[in-house]
Amino acid sequence: MNLKRHCTPRQPCSIANRCLSAVSISIPRSASINTEAGLYVESPELAEQVAAYMDEGVQPQNSYRVLLDADGDLVWVTRINGREVRYHKEPESSFGQRFMSGFIQLLPVEHQL
Repeated sequence: MNLKRHCTPRQPCSIANRCLSAVSISIPRSASINTEAGLYVESPELAEQVAAYMDEGVQPQNSYRVLLDADGDLVWVTRINGREVRYHKEPESSFGQRFMSGFIQLLPVEHQL
């Protein structure tokens, strides 16, 4: 059973033997803070199931691409029924969650990132 897979920008996880790991996408921050996560699975069958689950999760209909629009604002892009859908507010979040996120952004912690 071959579980080796290479990472791509569209699929940020890798599998080598039975070790599944997330690739650090925030490269500048990774210089000082390790933002990677990994999972070692003893069972080849379970490793295959986890890999399949992760593969399904990164499909366009199950995930979002975050882009900047012409004004520099964030846009979340996904596919629903084969059509591209764009959100200008963080999808699947409540007003309270967005409020708390905005409040936290006001805190002076940029130097810790």
